[in-house]
Amino acid sequence: MTSEETIKEKLGELAQAISPDEKLIENVMSRLDTKTTSGFSAVTTQNIWRTIMKSPITKFATAAAIMIAAVLLITILDKSAAPAYGITDVPELFRKARAVHIQGWVHFNLTDNGRKVPKAPVERWIDLENGRARFTGTIVNAGPEQVKVTIKETILSGQYKMVIYHGRKQAVFYRMSDYQRMLKTHDCLQDMFGRLFDKIEDLHNIVKTGREEIDGVAYDVWTCEFKETASDLERINRYKYWLSPTTGESGRFQSWYKNGDEPWRLGHDYYAIERDVEIPEGIFAMEIPEGYEAVNSKDTAGPLELNEQGYLGKSGLAVDARISFTLSDGSVILGWRGVDTESTVSTGELFEELKFGGALPKLPIEVYALKPRGWTGNTAYTARHLVCTRKNDEVIEWSLYVPDGPRLKRSEMFGYELLCRINSERQVGRWPGMSVDHGIKIETEEDFDIWVRGAMAELSDDGKAPDEVSYQSVLQLAERTRESLAQ
Repeated sequence: MTSEETIKEKLGELAQAISPDEKLIENVMSRLDTKTTSGFSAVTTQNIWRTIMKSPITKFATAAAIMIAAVLLITILDKSAAPAYGITDVPELFRKARAVHIQGWVHFNLTDNGRKVPKAPVERWIDLENGRARFTGTIVNAGPEQVKVTIKETILSGQYKMVIYHGRKQAVFYRMSDYQRMLKTHDCLQDMFGRLFDKIEDLHNIVKTGREEIDGVAYDVWTCEFKETASDLERINRYKYWLSPTTGESGRFQSWYKNGDEPWRLGHDYYAIERDVEIPEGIFAMEIPEGYEAVNSKDTAGPLELNEQGYLGKSGLAVDARISFTLSDGSVILGWRGVDTESTVSTGELFEELKFGGALPKLPIEVYALKPRGWTGNTAYTARHLVCTRKNDEVIEWSLYVPDGPRLKRSEMFGYELLCRINSERQVGRWPGMSVDHGIKIETEEDFDIWVRGAMAELSDDGKAPDEVSYQSVLQLAERTRESLAQ
C-alpha cells in the first residue's frame, strides 16, 4: 500500500466518523468566506477550495480534508487577527496620536543640608491636532551645601505662551508665531520620547528583557543601555519601556543611570503614558493662579525669538546659534550668527558675494565646521554656505555641514560641537566650547518644507523662505560635498 493510499484510507475513516453533510461543509466554507475580509482574500479561499476538490481522493476523504483544512485555516486567521506590537512600532504610534498625556516623577541624586532632595512631579498634556501643550518643568539651583528645586508650568495655546513660576508665584506671557507654537509642541513630545526613539536606530541595543503585569495588564519590558563620556567620567544610561504587545499601549517608562561602578540610580519614572486620551476641559486655559502676580498680560506680551540653541560670547565676540536640523543623509543645517558686539561696522557686505554651496562668510567669529560630541572617531563636518536671511537688522547665516566619513547614528553621539575660527584682530585667548543638539530630524521633503524652510521664513523680515533652498538642492549639494571630500 502506498503512502497516498494510506492517507486516503485515514481520511475516509475520519470522514465516516464525523459524517459531514453538505450543509456542514457549506457552513464551514461560509465562515471561511467571512474570515477572508480580515485575513486572506476571497480569491485565496476559492483557490484553497478548488485545490482540495481536485485532489485525487475519495468523496469521504475529500470531505475530511475540507474539515481539516477549514479548522486549520480558521485557527490561523483567528491568530492573525490579533496584532503584535514591538518597540519599533512606538514612534509611529505616537506620530499618529491626536493627544498625549504623560505623568510621573523626576528623581534627584542630591542632598540639601544633609537631607535627600525629594522627587518632583512631571506631567504633560499635548494636543497634537491643535498645537497646544501644558507641561511641568523643574529648575535646580545647586550650591555646595544647599539645593533649591522649584517647579514651573508652561502652557502653549493659540498665539500665546504662559509660564507659571511656582517658586516665586509669578506668571509671564509671551507672544508666539504659528511656527514657534508648532515647534514647542513638537519639542514637548520629543523631550520625553526623543532619546528612546533615537536608540531604536541601533536595534541591537534594545532588547526584550521580560514581561510584567501592571494593574492586570501584561506588558513586554524593553531595555537599552548606552554610555556617555565626558572628560574622564563615564556615565551609563539604562532605559526601560513597558509595552503591551496586543494593544500597543505604553505602561511605563524609566530612565536609570550610574557613573562607573556606582549603583544604578533612578532618574525619571513615568507611570502614565497615554495616547489619544480625552483632554480635560480647561487644561490649556491661561488662568493665573490665585495669589500669583502677573508680570505682564497678553496685551503687553513681547514676541518670542526663534533662538533654540543658545548664545555664547567672550571679549566682545559671540556665536548666536538659532536652530539646527539633522537630515536623512546625516548632514546638518545650522542657522547662526557670528558677531562683534563692540564693533559699529556692518557685516552685511560679507554676504553680498556668497554663493549657494560656496565658502562661508568671514564673520568676526565663524563656525567653520562641526564635530560630533561624544564620538571617539575623527569625523568632522565640513561647512558649505546655503543662504542668508535678515530679521530686524540681524543677518542669519544658514550653513550645511557634511560629515567626511560614514553617517553616524544619533545614538552614537550627543549633538555637535561648534568649531569656531576667529576672524578678528581682538585677542580673546582660548575660545570656550559650545555645542548644539541634533535638532529636528528631517527625513522627507515635507519635513524639510515644514521645519527648515519654516525656520528660514520665521527669521526673515518678509516671512518667506529663499526659493533656492529646497530639499533636493540641499541633498544634491551634500552629495557633491561628500564626493569632493573623498577625493
